[in-house]
Amino acid sequence: MSQKRILKADRAYTATDSDIIEQAAVAMAGDRITYVGPVAGLTPELTADAVVEELPGHTLLPGMLDGHVHLSFTAGPNHDQVVDDISRETDMEQVLRTASNAQKCLRAGLTTVRDLGGRRDVVPTVRDAINAGRLAGPRILSCNVPITVTGGHIHFVGWEANEEWELRRAVRTLIKHGADVIKICASGGNMTAESNPLMVQYSAQQLGVVVEEAHKLDTPVAAHAIPTDSIRNCIEAGIDTIEHCVWLGADGGYDYDEEAMATAVAKDLTVSITLAGVFRGYLADMPLSEDMRAAMGISGPLEEERVAQFRNTWQSGVNLIISSDSGVRYTPFDDYYISLRCAAELIGIPPREVLMMATRNPAKGLGVLHERGTLETGKAADIIAVAGNPLADIKAMADVKLTIVGGKVMFREEMIDAPRTPALGVN
Repeated sequence: MSQKRILKADRAYTATDSDIIEQAAVAMAGDRITYVGPVAGLTPELTADAVVEELPGHTLLPGMLDGHVHLSFTAGPNHDQVVDDISRETDMEQVLRTASNAQKCLRAGLTTVRDLGGRRDVVPTVRDAINAGRLAGPRILSCNVPITVTGGHIHFVGWEANEEWELRRAVRTLIKHGADVIKICASGGNMTAESNPLMVQYSAQQLGVVVEEAHKLDTPVAAHAIPTDSIRNCIEAGIDTIEHCVWLGADGGYDYDEEAMATAVAKDLTVSITLAGVFRGYLADMPLSEDMRAAMGISGPLEEERVAQFRNTWQSGVNLIISSDSGVRYTPFDDYYISLRCAAELIGIPPREVLMMATRNPAKGLGVLHERGTLETGKAADIIAVAGNPLADIKAMADVKLTIVGGKVMFREEMIDAPRTPALGVN
């Protein structure tokens, strides 16, 4: 008989049309949710032989999904340090770091993470161990290694491919070896010293080849894209999730393209914005040091023009998800709530929508909405409990008390004896 468990709390945020349930209960049997509704609606059949946990003052939510992490990275004080750290470590050290970082995700309330690039086979090794029940951790979707041009963005952990036949071979081989998603660096990036973040690395035609090949094998494609020209190429090619999407023009200013975003909406594409790495420095109550502000390039208040690009993207109606890019500088794995705060407090997205962008929206964008992302009967029992009411104050998401993955308690306060990442985000 499957173990039965019932959680009772002040409220549940379901991320569905029903949305909020007051005095809520969520019941599960084995790895499935069997009831979501008011406590008063629990039946004797549901409660018989069930472990019941009372959580007064708490909110129940679907387990959150972070669509962009780098589990093998170190979240060091600057990009050069992160690259140096991961370049020096052995594969075994990388596997151990990845496992440790995966468990920190549980503390943050993340039950699914999508890893978009590390050293070859490192993250899939940890993913497979978690799937086999040999290791506690969130569900992991892995690209294994990203595809990039020769000497391109994150080439130090990438598959370098330039010609069409090379791109097709890379896609086929990565899927052959178990990639859940294909990641391609459509533009340059800030983390790679040899790369220009304003440079388009692949044309729309080349990106289209990658999409065509991956979709033949039912595999989605994610693309790193910072400049506007690269974002346009991604939209034209039908990239499933466009990562970062900063809308930088050729002159380094901002160049939001309303027409391109309308096309993205029409194609039902997803945009994954990563805010924490820089925007966290503008949260007034964050512990800031001059060194950190300097590393982030912060010398004054947040420019409205910078915020406007993300606000425009949100208001376009595109399926928008909030990702962390954890592993890069100053972005550890156990403070996903910082990304949510940045969206709510700096961009101005209402907390209810912010929570949707951490649950239902990423589940849709990552292709797992049939199983995860909402609290609904029949879905996987991926559930978290937070102290307080994040619908009233998004800061409550910093206080995750319980993380359940597939009906199993994976994190509870004091359960995982791993050191919390220091406030400045340096391991």
